[in-house]
Amino acid sequence: MSNTKIEVGDYVDVFFTSSDALINGRVLYTPQDTGDSWRLVGDDGTLYYVQIFEKMIRVARGDMNVQG
Repeated sequence: MSNTKIEVGDYVDVFFTSSDALINGRVLYTPQDTGDSWRLVGDDGTLYYVQIFEKMIRVARGDMNVQG
């Protein structure tokens, strides 16, 4: 696992500039090309596709063997 990037399986907090919304979740997929979204799953199983955000913070390293 890299210490310089967020990877599949990591747990993250995602913050938005236009609202007070905050997403806490596990990364299922990282963008591979322009227009791709980050794919996250919350603790309650909610799926999120995130494309535009203010910042993303890795709060814990996760399992690289996550199936998304």
